[in-house]
Amino acid sequence: MTLYYQDPQDPSNFIPIKSRTLSGEHIIARDIDALPGTVEGDIGASKGFLATLAAAVSANRMAVDLTAAVTGYLATLAGAVLAGSMKTVLQAGTAAIGKLAANAGINIGTVDVASGSVALTGALPAGANAIGKLAANAGVNIGEVSTAAPSAASTANVNASATVVTILAANAARVGAMIYNSSTTGTLYVKLGSAASLTSWSVQLDPGGYWEMPRRYYTGIITGIWTVASGDAKVTETA
Repeated sequence: MTLYYQDPQDPSNFIPIKSRTLSGEHIIARDIDALPGTVEGDIGASKGFLATLAAAVSANRMAVDLTAAVTGYLATLAGAVLAGSMKTVLQAGTAAIGKLAANAGINIGTVDVASGSVALTGALPAGANAIGKLAANAGVNIGEVSTAAPSAASTANVNASATVVTILAANAARVGAMIYNSSTTGTLYVKLGSAASLTSWSVQLDPGGYWEMPRRYYTGIITGIWTVASGDAKVTETA
């Protein structure tokens, strides 16, 4: 490669400065010697730039001096990453970020589904845990509800009395009760509670009258009193 210097007295005259063949087409700063005039100054400056660049490059990497501000930003960023406090707000969009795959034994924490809906596929496994309970929800049909029938029943005859008597003692397991007034002359006044009287009662059973308590309606004491102490009450209790 040959470098030429243009003669300022004769612009058409180019004077060869130095000739050298360079491998790989690279110009190395040491190949350029002192040159006359402004050419020497210009190439001298280039020589300095090339030397600076060569010093900055090492193992195919260039070292760059960062300003104090940039260094501070990088230190803050590194500290946030190491402390685990680096957060970002995702922009609104429609793309799916990801989905959970089968991973037995991994607890992903609390999942809030109160504001959305959850679709279940397949059958729930057998277990003893309560899934939830029904709350008041007028107008919603939950379908057929099957309850087991009582498996035990007891009967008793309670003699008619003009003073209060116990028809049935309190029983927390009671499912239902039936009372028949067999008296032909006395009216039976039945009270769901204690101290039945002719003025304080729940059900009036005329002679030959029958009453069946609604299912699981009341489990406390049941008392009664007749207007005439004649006959008895035929009582059945299921549980």
